[in-house]
Amino acid sequence: MLLRQSFFVLTAVFALAGIATEVHADQRIALVIGNSDYRNVSRLPNPTNDAEAIGALFRKAGFDVVNLRRDLDVSEMRRTIGDFADAARNADVAVVYYAGHGMEVNGVNYLIPVDAKLQRDFDVEDEAISLDRVLRVLEPAKRLRLVILDACRDNPFARSMKRTVPTRAVGRGLAPVEPSTDTLVAYAAKAGSVASDGIGANSPYTQALLKHLAEPGLDVTIALRRVRDEVMRITSNRQEPYFYGSLGGTLASLVPGGSDLAPGPSTSSDAAQAWTIAERSTDPAVLEAFIKYYGDTFYGAMARSRLAELKRQQVAVAEPPKTSPTQTTPAQQAPFPGGKAIELTVMFGAGSAADTTARYLTEGMAKQLNVPVLVENRTGGGGAIGYTYVQKQRPDGYSIIWHSNAISVTYHSGALPFDYKAFDAVARVSLETPVIAVRSDSPWKSLRELIDYAKSNPGKLRIGNSGIGSHTHFSASALFTIGGGSVVHVPFTDGQAVANLVGGRIEGIVQLTAALVGQVKSGDLRVLAVLGSRRDPTFPDVPTASELGYAASLDLWRGVATPKGTPRPVIAKLQDAIKRTVESQAFIDAGKAIGFTPAYLGADDFGRLIANDDAKLAQVMANLGLRRASGR
Repeated sequence: MLLRQSFFVLTAVFALAGIATEVHADQRIALVIGNSDYRNVSRLPNPTNDAEAIGALFRKAGFDVVNLRRDLDVSEMRRTIGDFADAARNADVAVVYYAGHGMEVNGVNYLIPVDAKLQRDFDVEDEAISLDRVLRVLEPAKRLRLVILDACRDNPFARSMKRTVPTRAVGRGLAPVEPSTDTLVAYAAKAGSVASDGIGANSPYTQALLKHLAEPGLDVTIALRRVRDEVMRITSNRQEPYFYGSLGGTLASLVPGGSDLAPGPSTSSDAAQAWTIAERSTDPAVLEAFIKYYGDTFYGAMARSRLAELKRQQVAVAEPPKTSPTQTTPAQQAPFPGGKAIELTVMFGAGSAADTTARYLTEGMAKQLNVPVLVENRTGGGGAIGYTYVQKQRPDGYSIIWHSNAISVTYHSGALPFDYKAFDAVARVSLETPVIAVRSDSPWKSLRELIDYAKSNPGKLRIGNSGIGSHTHFSASALFTIGGGSVVHVPFTDGQAVANLVGGRIEGIVQLTAALVGQVKSGDLRVLAVLGSRRDPTFPDVPTASELGYAASLDLWRGVATPKGTPRPVIAKLQDAIKRTVESQAFIDAGKAIGFTPAYLGADDFGRLIANDDAKLAQVMANLGLRRASGR
């Protein structure tokens, strides 16, 4: 309610300022399907209940067309979806909601009608409806296309289906998708995992949708994030919803906000979501509106700093400063930080785990230093763009870097002309631990069994990682090199390693804890060992590889550094602010939620750690043939 109240007024100001704002659709249509009464497998209790509740939600929200259908066989589903295509041609917003069984076969997702038998894998093409078909039907809609699938329930068809081609994979959940622009595809459980049907009248996912999806004026991506949080709370983190796609720079709500909404008190989470839009603006009116409704939050302080900077720039253009070349600047007059904002460069995209951790850190640092600490995402080149930018800045403490082992990887791969010695270490902030995992139904119950199999069957094990040259790639390589086993390292992107392991396309993965904790808790995966210097608090009973006799330990650390030559008093102030933040209960709680371990180290100890890890990574990269000339 709070976000609905204040966010509407803010977006109204955005509209006056000429910024793309929320979609006010002329024509909104929805197709809602619930399949419960399956004829050849056990009945699902909730899908028809879920469909009826969602249909009622859309009607109450004022949708122009709501077509609610229950228990459709394959011919009925094809005809219903085909008819919906005609309606979509004149629609601004088109939504398809489906509850029932769904499955993935060889990377293609299918919605399963009630008459399906699916005795063989190729039957799915005749007896089910592909998700691609549904997405094509929605393409004519002009502004927003949304598919919601509460279809990741534990699937009995997958267990009994005969494989006509041994290499054809059949997954338990759904596979990831890449929809076109202005299209979102929302899953009740993220790719490769299974959703709960629930024990109440509706599934946990639909319960959350009913609460958040049709809130007037609420951007649909924010609504889906709230749905995710709600489901994780309801299921004690056993089920994590996910959505794919983007809406470009436009805000889109399923239900337009009403003009009678009045501003109300704001919260930090509301402000954070609104700030993702306001921070891109160069119009003072937008920032003033943000401050009006979120001025009492941390992001309000950021907005005031940004507004002051814009006004200074405008004055500078209108009237160049009349100062002598020898005049002392304000930054020289005032002790650090002197009221000036500090900028933290993050080499990862907004919304990533690394970015989220950095924002928790900067929020705490800002409170300690009493100045805004702003995150600036400078991605690309494996960190080379961000590192190069900060390395060129003045060593005065106002431009700092979100430091990690990536500096060594980027340098030794030849992408950077300088190494970690171009920066002064300030403090380590956190550790993220790689772990090695297999499917729960695999024959390997221990790390030794897996490595012994790799020794006796060279090249037969496929071990997924997060990409060539990633931390998980290096960790996996170090483990099997030390263990004497030969495996095939398979690189993936965007969390696909977990989905491919659950789907049976590879035999194991090395991933950071946060990437697979949901699948471990649901019983899909088994963690064999932690590939770090200490046990991971998320899996306290899982030993480290070193404990098991394999000295493979390569923690992923994150911290803060400054350009070389930063004065020691400045480093000391930054270090103290970081220490207080990292040791705060708020930051500790954030680590538990996101999947990192707060692990403060002061400047001197952090500098020694960086040097030691650089030598380790240089050797691992040389073993893999990834070390280039600049890393000699």
